[in-house]
Amino acid sequence: MMKIITRERVILLIILSVLAILIWIFVALASAVGFFAALAIYLLTIFALIRIIIQGLVFPGSIWLFRRSVETHFSQEMASQVLRKVKDLKLSIEILLEKTNESDKVKFLMRAFDATQEARSMLTSIIYTYTKQKTYNTLTPRQDTLLSQLEGLKDSLENTKVRVETEETNLWDWLDSSYFEDSEWPNTHFDTKNNHKAAKIVEHCKSIESQLSVICNPTNCLQRLKRLLTDTTFGTVDFMRVELENRFGGERVWIDTQDGKKVDGMFIPAAYPPDVQESPNTVPTIIFCNPNAGYYEYMYFQNEWLDYYLNNGINTFIWNYRGYGRSEGYPSPVLLKQDAESI
Repeated sequence: MMKIITRERVILLIILSVLAILIWIFVALASAVGFFAALAIYLLTIFALIRIIIQGLVFPGSIWLFRRSVETHFSQEMASQVLRKVKDLKLSIEILLEKTNESDKVKFLMRAFDATQEARSMLTSIIYTYTKQKTYNTLTPRQDTLLSQLEGLKDSLENTKVRVETEETNLWDWLDSSYFEDSEWPNTHFDTKNNHKAAKIVEHCKSIESQLSVICNPTNCLQRLKRLLTDTTFGTVDFMRVELENRFGGERVWIDTQDGKKVDGMFIPAAYPPDVQESPNTVPTIIFCNPNAGYYEYMYFQNEWLDYYLNNGINTFIWNYRGYGRSEGYPSPVLLKQDAESI
């Protein structure tokens, strides 16, 4: 009769296997350096591992691997959004080149105005963020590569002319134009010279699509592991910091702690209507403390509380605990309390 392998038995088997490996390592160490030396090394190693595990449970945001998992998640989400916009941009040009079927054309024209404007806005936003990162010396090689591709794509769009009835404009301006009223494709075409340029733009889009597809859809475990360890295209704390700074008009601030470390933060002034003139010094300011697994940079997307305070006329100071993001040192409840007092 076949025995059923339960979850408890699998866990027990794993524990016994780990114990067997630990015993084997200890025996190998003892034969190499002696029993007492091996015992000391073993105890110190176990102590260090327990400390790391406890730190990871209490302050997960201070663990590099945890931060990379957060960055990778956001990178995948953002790459998927950018990929859709690049595909929309490519499709709009293919329609002008009459290289699509009627069904795809009709479906796209129903959302052409929003799709083309969003694609243009996306290009502008990413180029701005990457360029700003370059001034802060935080641009990664992957980001630098994509920046070159996106700047090349924008230049091509600006240097390719399209004729709308009797009016001529460049493709970059055309993407943000009012030629899509009532979802009707205009009487738009390229001349022979610009037709060739537009075809090259399509190939340029395909190249960017290929790069982004690897981020969005890893095909095996090795690619997933590689993405976790090396993918810095989007979603890094440095990338998100610039996005947050740009969206809310934040000001970067370094706080000196009582033990000489530096804590990274950002001051965000409250939102006021244009006709209301208020000084940030005359309104209240709240110090916002993240959850133990949070980084202030990601409030760009998780911004409900931030919007609540800013829209109610309250300045907000957000910061990363020591050991989180760019903040120096190692976290502990006592030190975090001292850091808050320093702020």
